[in-house]
Amino acid sequence: MTAIPGAPPRPRNRRQDWGIGLIAAASLIWLWLAYQLLFPFTVDTGRGRAEECDSRIFYYQGEWRRGPDEYVDAEGNTCAVARDLAELLAALVLSMPLAVTGTILYTTERRSRDGEDRDEATPISKG
Repeated sequence: MTAIPGAPPRPRNRRQDWGIGLIAAASLIWLWLAYQLLFPFTVDTGRGRAEECDSRIFYYQGEWRRGPDEYVDAEGNTCAVARDLAELLAALVLSMPLAVTGTILYTTERRSRDGEDRDEATPISKG
């Protein structure tokens, strides 16, 4: 297949677009997970008031780390249940196939296009 001189470049293939979309979806999941782990949050206790909770990663452990070692001990069971690590880990595990598949689709299509461009640029000598 030869390129027509002066013609606009060929649009990206569907596989490359799917790859970009899957990588974007995995990235959104990772950003959501980072938000869930890094930022403090509020939990409605059901008694008409809200309870402030520290983040799952940056919680207060007392002076010179002599306080509680576990998040449940430091923040209480209500905060620990609101941001359960099992749910966050499940989201992380489910995002990995999206990222891997997206990377494979994008990379294979990009490499095949690079190969086609190289073949088109190589002059064929008839001898």
